[in-house]
Amino acid sequence: MCDMFGRLQEVANSLLGLAQLYRNTGERALSEQHHRRALALRETALGPDHLLVADCCDGLAALLAGLEEDEVTAMPTEAKTMGSRLKKALSLKKKKGKPADSEVREAEALYRRAMDIRSSRLGISHPDMAQSLNGLGLILKRKKSY
Repeated sequence: MCDMFGRLQEVANSLLGLAQLYRNTGERALSEQHHRRALALRETALGPDHLLVADCCDGLAALLAGLEEDEVTAMPTEAKTMGSRLKKALSLKKKKGKPADSEVREAEALYRRAMDIRSSRLGISHPDMAQSLNGLGLILKRKKSY
């Protein structure tokens, strides 16, 4: 049984790498699809309140809200490094577009969920809380909802 959960986690990590690749190449819909699949796998393998689920929530929220990587760190380090190298090598530009209101609402909910997971597992003063707080803050700033 434990081996199955390990394999699900490996698949989730691969999906997140692909999500980053698609995001870097401007394929937002494919990126979102892979983020959602990775989130579902991590929830199944690790439970809904695992810290890696919070990481997935942050990544999907950043994508939905149209936040750039340099605005909020939302991907595992290995996926960010791989995506950054590929983007630089291919000199690709991301497609920009304003996210739909429903996407921004979902992103806000995902950041809040990640914050809830991290605060219950790590405490509110843990440095990892900053990732979700930063993303949520950027969304609220854009909405002018301070």
